[in-house]
Amino acid sequence: MVGATGIEDRLQEEVPETIYDLKRAGIKIWVLTGDKKETAINSGHSAGILKLDSQMIDICDTADPRDMSTIIAEIADTPFDEEKDVSLIVDGKSITNIFKNPESVRHLQRLSLRCSTVVACRLSPIQKSQLVRLVKEADPRNLTAAIGDGGNDVSMLQEAHVGLGI
Repeated sequence: MVGATGIEDRLQEEVPETIYDLKRAGIKIWVLTGDKKETAINSGHSAGILKLDSQMIDICDTADPRDMSTIIAEIADTPFDEEKDVSLIVDGKSITNIFKNPESVRHLQRLSLRCSTVVACRLSPIQKSQLVRLVKEADPRNLTAAIGDGGNDVSMLQEAHVGLGI
């Protein structure tokens, strides 16, 4: 006998409308999750964080730190189509390699601040806090808020200016 079960983790009411209002107010939304890339992207679309016509820059699955440094420098210097939302997709493996090289970290800061949205997937708890710190250090005027729902979010919540545990 073979069986299959599907479970949907539904969004709360009015999430897409709230995301739209936040973006319209000039607030950049980052998704920092331990989920798989496909799950994070699908959730991003469902919540209205990612648009279907967004230009997606995917730097996932890059194993060699030298390659990552070169890749991220080239992308950071590439002009974007100003008419489209630009979203950066990055995973924990790539984040590990980026943080091995301070120059790569600076390129990631520049690139991510040019993007309307960043989706970082397959992250460890410490990587979540590193990315919050990256945003804080990119510009002292940046204010960060983090929302988390589990023990793996504690370090991120503590690093943010405002941490909301739900």
